[in-house]
Amino acid sequence: MNHDHHLGVSRRVIASRVALFCLAVACSDVSSAGKTDTAAGGDTGVGSGSGVGATAGGTRQSATTGGSGNGAGSGSGGRASAGGTAPIAAFGGVANPAGGSLADAGAPAINAGEAGASGVAPEACALSTGDGASSSGDASGPVGEPPNGYLVYLAETPDLGKQVFHVRLHDGVVSAPVRLTPDSGVDGYSVVPQRRATITVTRGSDSGLRLTLVDFDESGATSSLPLPSSKPDAGELFSSYGTNSDGSLLFASPGIRFFDLRPATPEPRDLSGYRVTAAYGWSGDRLLFSGTEMSGNERGWFSADASASPPAVSRLSPQTEDSLVLSISPDKSRAIYPSKSASGEPSWYLLDLTVATPVPVQLTSTALRAPVSSGVSAWSPNSRYYVREVDSGVLVLVDAQDPSFGQVVSAPGATNFTFASFSPDSQRLVYVASHGGSETTQLYGVALGQNGPSAPYPLIRGTEEEQTAYVNQPGLLEWMYGSRYLVYLGQNPHGFYLADASGCSGRRVRFGSEQSELFTQNGFVPAPNARRAAFFSDFENPGGDTEVYVADIDDEGNWGEATRISSSDGGVGLAQELRFLTGDWLMFYAEDAERRPSLYLAPRDGSAPARLLSDPNDVVRYTTWLPDEP
Repeated sequence: MNHDHHLGVSRRVIASRVALFCLAVACSDVSSAGKTDTAAGGDTGVGSGSGVGATAGGTRQSATTGGSGNGAGSGSGGRASAGGTAPIAAFGGVANPAGGSLADAGAPAINAGEAGASGVAPEACALSTGDGASSSGDASGPVGEPPNGYLVYLAETPDLGKQVFHVRLHDGVVSAPVRLTPDSGVDGYSVVPQRRATITVTRGSDSGLRLTLVDFDESGATSSLPLPSSKPDAGELFSSYGTNSDGSLLFASPGIRFFDLRPATPEPRDLSGYRVTAAYGWSGDRLLFSGTEMSGNERGWFSADASASPPAVSRLSPQTEDSLVLSISPDKSRAIYPSKSASGEPSWYLLDLTVATPVPVQLTSTALRAPVSSGVSAWSPNSRYYVREVDSGVLVLVDAQDPSFGQVVSAPGATNFTFASFSPDSQRLVYVASHGGSETTQLYGVALGQNGPSAPYPLIRGTEEEQTAYVNQPGLLEWMYGSRYLVYLGQNPHGFYLADASGCSGRRVRFGSEQSELFTQNGFVPAPNARRAAFFSDFENPGGDTEVYVADIDDEGNWGEATRISSSDGGVGLAQELRFLTGDWLMFYAEDAERRPSLYLAPRDGSAPARLLSDPNDVVRYTTWLPDEP
């Protein structure tokens, strides 16, 4: 990651926790990861369930075939926040895929001239701060048993190349690693949660991909089934593949071959007659894709129902260059995309993906009559709101429940938008932008209530340097559980700060303020069900080894004392994987003296030593957490 366009940002501040989830293609390493349906800025996101991972301590790679693209959609693509669906496949082309009011926040203008603007702005501080989030008061509480599930990982072994292993966690017992793949090795894998299986990927002599479905239990692999290609001359090789959101349907190119992964023996169904540019999967047997109907050479968006034999296809709309950017909501119920009329006038359309044949509905707000921008975009977690930067240089908020609604929510004079993110409870929007011609960027909030969005307000009061935020990708801004607080990368001095997303306090709290320059590698990782975060840092020994720490946040928005959970015998080097399995248990990678990453499990309070899970002679590349069903 490069901060060179921000003056004075230390190169030691590293934050590259960007995850791609999706379609596996011809990349050097193909793997699965722990979140769903996101794409990293500048890369083409390619489906939930399988992913294109990163080399340990390195940069995650994009997944495209014959082209490149932006992480379009509402996920982390195009410098946006996580929380939506990115394109699942690029087949031979380009896929583009928020107590008291602020006295100094400016006049409460709310762009009343725009269609859909409300007359009264909700008070930013009056919204819910979230219930159930733990505070630093529980830091000394007991830690429960490790969660039940599997850690499935890809490791490079000394003798057998890359292999897939699993480690079973059950009723407090952690098993030894079990190899799931044959002696010949593999090049990557993805996980099929629904059936406790992996799809292993082996690269053929002509760079094609050979896919094998491997079921497993506690003891290891129980079956191995090759998935053949539809092209006789390609043998069993594919150029790309992806799964829908629940992992029940696999689709692969060339063409599109569907595999229903629910039966014990998946039977393929083929979709022919189309040249596919990008494909988007969602739950069930449905697939949305862009491409060309070869018989009439007509480009457009198409809906495919893989439950029919052969799969049934309906054309949804013509496809223009702008309409390459399509965003699917997190719950997969809606999609929004831009297009142009015959006269060249831009329009935006909403698709209801819950019906058998989605019909585009034009969004009529004047705020949306602008071409699509390559800038930020994001869906709210509840799938109601969508925010998009348009070429007139503003952020427009769309209420997906009202096709007439599209309101400018960016502050007058705001420019250079670099990031946008909705809170977990969908009641706030936070974006990062410059203001008044400044070269620096700062945090703005918008409260979302029953009467519509509030006027934008700055989260931080103070000098321009104190307000500065360097956020242009996930990992540099993370919401804390409860939706009231967030952590972000800031300036003067450089470091990660805690801020009140409501803007009510107007203050920021720097972590490790006693250090002249905190080195926090990989950003902060929030716990899923507690107001705490984990991170790699050298703050106890600046310039020395990094360690893994956990810190809680109290009810007043202050950092609690950090607890080191990694061992003190050499540090964890520059390994970048760090993840909460629950609020009490984390997995992370630590490197030895030879820079070989190994997999560890540790409780959040350091009450037990971090446990090595993988063979120390292996190099762990990627890990997927597969929890048991409740």
